[in-house]
Formats: sequence, C-alpha cells, structure tokens
Amino acid sequence: MANIIESNKNKVENSVAILYDMEKNNHIMRRGIIQLDKKIASLALVRNIPKPKKENVSFIDFLLLYEIRFIGIGLCAGAIIGAVTEFFSSSGFFMRFLHAFGGLIVGALNVGLSAAAIGFVVAVIATALARKSSASNYEQACISYEERKKSEKLRIQREEQQKQNLVEERKRLYEKYCDSFYELESYYSIVGIVKEYRNFITIGYMYKFVEMGISDKLGGTDGLYYLVRKELQWEELMGRLTEISDKLDIMIDNTSRLYEDLQGLNRRCDELVSHAVKASSMIGNIEKNTEITAYNTERIAQEEIFRNFMLVYNNT
Repeated sequence: MANIIESNKNKVENSVAILYDMEKNNHIMRRGIIQLDKKIASLALVRNIPKPKKENVSFIDFLLLYEIRFIGIGLCAGAIIGAVTEFFSSSGFFMRFLHAFGGLIVGALNVGLSAAAIGFVVAVIATALARKSSASNYEQACISYEERKKSEKLRIQREEQQKQNLVEERKRLYEKYCDSFYELESYYSIVGIVKEYRNFITIGYMYKFVEMGISDKLGGTDGLYYLVRKELQWEELMGRLTEISDKLDIMIDNTSRLYEDLQGLNRRCDELVSHAVKASSMIGNIEKNTEITAYNTERIAQEEIFRNFMLVYNNT
C-alpha cells in the first residue's frame, strides 16, 4: 500500500485504496473476534460423568430361572420314565395303561422334586458367582470413575488457562479493531464518502474500478457512485447488508475479483486464529509476540502511513 500511495498522485485513487485496505483489515479482525468468541465459549465446559451403579443381583431371579428349567425337565423326564417302566412291567392291555398312568404321575413327582432340589443348589451357586462378578465390575467402574473425574478436572484447569489466554488475545484484537473502525469512519468523513457507500462491498467495487482505470472521481454519470449502483442491485444490497453483514461471502458473485479478495482475507483470518488457539494451549501465559499481535503491530505501522496521507488530504 505504501508504494501505491507514493506512486499514485490522484487523491481519490489513493483515498479509495486506503479505505479498501482498512475495510479488509477490519473484516479480518471482526471475523477473528467472532471465531475467538466461539472458541472461548467452547472451553472449560463441565461434562457430566455418571457415577457407577452397583448392580442388584437377586437370588429370587436366579431361583425362578433355574427352578422352572429343572422342574420342567424333571417332570417331563420322570413322567416318561415312570410311564414306560410301568407299562412294560404289567400284563394285560387295560392294566398296562392303568399302571403307566400311575407311573407317569409318580415318576414326574419323584424326578421333579429331585430336579427342584438340584435347581435350588444351582441357583445358589449362580447367585454367588454373579454377585462376585458384579462386585468386581463395580470396583473397576469406581476406579475408572475416579480416573475420569481427575482427568476432567485437569482438562478444565488446562482449558481455563487457555480460555484466559484467548480472552486476553481477543481483548487486544478488539481494542485494535475499535481503533481501526473509528479511524476508518473518520477517513470516510475526510474523503466525503456518502454513508450508504461505507462498507466492504461498495468500497471494494470502487477500488476495482479505480484499479482498472475506469474512473477516478466519486460523483457524476461516470463517477464511482454511479458505477457501483449500476454494477450492484442497489436496493437489495442495502437490505441484505443490514441483515447479514457478517456473511459477505454469500453476497458477492463468486466469480468476481472481490470474492477472491474476501476468500484470501478469510484464509488469513483463519491462520491468525488457528495460531492463537494453538499458542494458547501450549504455554502458561500467552506470549506477546503471537501472530495476531504481530499483525496488529504491522497494521499500526501501515495505518500511520494512511494517517499522514489523510492529514495532507484534509489540508489540501
């Protein structure tokens, strides 16, 4: 920009170039502040760690389970064995069936009772094993719970420090943004740009027209105001700027040079924020020479050049 200011003697061309550069800078800082706010809000959030619950092992459940199985099997087996045995141990067709029926009942009762006793013993053993396994699992779950609590506490402490670092970084960026914002407004007033043209899109188009040598003045039928209104759907643009000023990329033709500029600014902003987030998680107290701080320092030097130009502009 310094080379542009030195080589370009036309006041409008120089002032539009400065205004567009300031708008680009403010876009980077404004977008960076939004991204930092989102990151800060996501840090040190308390996560719910459910406490382990001791499983209730019921003897009745096991007793019912095994008794039903064993008694059922015992009744069926006893009935079959008793019926068959009594059927072949008797003579006469009628007597065989009569004895078989009696054997079925007696066999079912005898074997069923034995099976019930076995089922009870198995239920006792199964309950004891299940309770032992449950106690072991509960103990392991308690150990895991305490480890997760400790890990969660360390995470929160670490993220609290990172959050504090990012808050400081955001504060420095916001202070520079406020300074640049008000300085940009004063430049707009010095140059005499009408208020409705004071935004990234319109000043960006003005800069492109100036850069291509299409116009070097503001007013008139061939001036920058007219060209911008002609290029853009003006009324629609003004309404959308009010509604979604933080989403410029969806308002600009993606084949235009202005869109390319915007994507480059977004990438630059992402790099600055990414570095700030990475630095804040690696150090105890965030360094003063982060990329955002370096960027601010660079802008201060650049804007000093702009300030000197505007002083001359205002006095001529």
